Amino acid sequence: MLDIDKIAVVGESGGGYIARLAALHAIPRPEVLVSYYGMGGDMLSDFWLSVCELQSMPRERVARFLETEPTKETGLPIFVQDGFFTDALRRTDAFAWISQNGLFLDYLTGIQGLSERLRTFPAISGKS
Repeated sequence: MLDIDKIAVVGESGGGYIARLAALHAIPRPEVLVSYYGMGGDMLSDFWLSVCELQSMPRERVARFLETEPTKETGLPIFVQDGFFTDALRRTDAFAWISQNGLFLDYLTGIQGLSERLRTFPAISGKS
């Protein structure tokens, strides 16, 4: 039987940020958060929300990745193909496409349209 008073969330690197989101927003709220080298800082900054004028990564290159179910495969080697660093699943390509289109927070949180809604707020002067 699950004791909801003793829930912990654990994550490493980008997963540390996801664990942090769970600790802040999950119901019931976890009692413990363990973040190994977790991402921190201001994930709501203009850097993560901005759409790049120069679109160097075409969507067609990552469409299959973006339209398939997530995988748990790890340890894939990274290599250069067509002038881009990539791996067999094109995860690095997908990150570049997501970033250049200002959609990082949508994919990070799973909330479609979050980045677009946040872009409607005025930028904070001197921050990027």
